[in-house]
Amino acid sequence: MAEWERRPMSDSVDDDKFRANDTLTVWRDQAGEYRWTRKSANGRKLATSGEGYRDWKDCFDMAKSLWPDKAILVNISGGENDA
Repeated sequence: MAEWERRPMSDSVDDDKFRANDTLTVWRDQAGEYRWTRKSANGRKLATSGEGYRDWKDCFDMAKSLWPDKAILVNISGGENDA
């Protein structure tokens, strides 16, 4: 069983093990809405916003509230894969 399968659901957002090489990116989707994605160093998606935000600042603020000590890359011009 994988480690993530054994962890309680409550640990999924309050993750104190945010790895130094993980990235947190705010990006613009094809509909013009902003989303955030957290990826591991190997490029695997760990978490996503699950919804689009009309204003990039709202998206940024939500990501920052989940991981306040993590720097966030902002990629307004391109899609998720361009980040």
